[in-house]
Amino acid sequence: MNENTISLSQVLTQLRLLPASIEAQICMRCEWDDEDLAFYADRTAAIPDEQKELINQIISAELLQRFLSPPRIHSAPAEKGGVLITGL
Repeated sequence: MNENTISLSQVLTQLRLLPASIEAQICMRCEWDDEDLAFYADRTAAIPDEQKELINQIISAELLQRFLSPPRIHSAPAEKGGVLITGL
């Protein structure tokens, strides 16, 4: 495979990483560590309203990005073989 080709397994791995990507963005933008995230994960009512709004924006932006530009597998030209993915 060349650098522009990717397997279905790789596509699925990218999609499975989405929750971790969202968590990382929440921690970075809310200035939380892993302990804060774990604490607030079970205590949503304790999250300040300003941070709730920020978290909602993060989630919406990440999901919108995946919706507008999802990974797609395309058949590669016959002479090249392999699978091509776009939208990453």
